[in-house]
Amino acid sequence: MMTSAHTPAAGKRRPLAAGERIVCYEMCVSCLWVTWQGLSPPRRVRSRRERFLRGLGYSLLSLLCGPWGIPWGITATLRAWTVNFRGGHDLTEANGQWRIANSE
Repeated sequence: MMTSAHTPAAGKRRPLAAGERIVCYEMCVSCLWVTWQGLSPPRRVRSRRERFLRGLGYSLLSLLCGPWGIPWGITATLRAWTVNFRGGHDLTEANGQWRIANSE
């Protein structure tokens, strides 16, 4: 069985609590002609506010280090900011391993 960067190791899985979501955030780092875009490790969050606050660090990293690449630095930085301020990428429903078994 192959695991991706967005799934935890088998020993670390536990059921999601009611209202809990799995999200990851985008980040961007650039230097002249090189722009690197990446995703944070998946995080468990309980509220929209927590989703927003956890994304601030990745947004700040992108703001300070992202726009310096030619030609994609500014574009990638704006994308990272947009995704992070909307609460990150919600992986809860996208990955069947995160689905809540009993929907109440």
